[in-house]
Amino acid sequence: MHQRVIAECFTKVAETKFPIKVEEFFNLFLWDKAVNFIKSFHRRCGDKEFKCSSWCPHDKFGHVRDVSFQHPIKIYFGAKFGSCQEAQKFRIYRNSHLVIETSQDISDVSKGVQNSDKTEKIRLID
Repeated sequence: MHQRVIAECFTKVAETKFPIKVEEFFNLFLWDKAVNFIKSFHRRCGDKEFKCSSWCPHDKFGHVRDVSFQHPIKIYFGAKFGSCQEAQKFRIYRNSHLVIETSQDISDVSKGVQNSDKTEKIRLID
């Protein structure tokens, strides 16, 4: 197995092998019919007012959808929940190469805690 090179603008957080095909992973965790799983995950995190649009085609990045929810803030002053807006994108390339990109903006929190334009990319390869 060869070492994959990560561009300098990215930070590798983790790498592992899943005993599942990319298509199965997508169907279980990301497909429109998996929204109940995603909703359950957010509920367990203490989130409320979860909303998730269906995937739709995008000119430049395969497919996109919007996700929003209220996430609890664990500080003693200010708002009790932060408003989270996510833009999720995915594209499937040759040989079951799936790239998922999530951009998140959190508002309604104090300026010292606010997290804006956080982007994560996940690459899955069979």
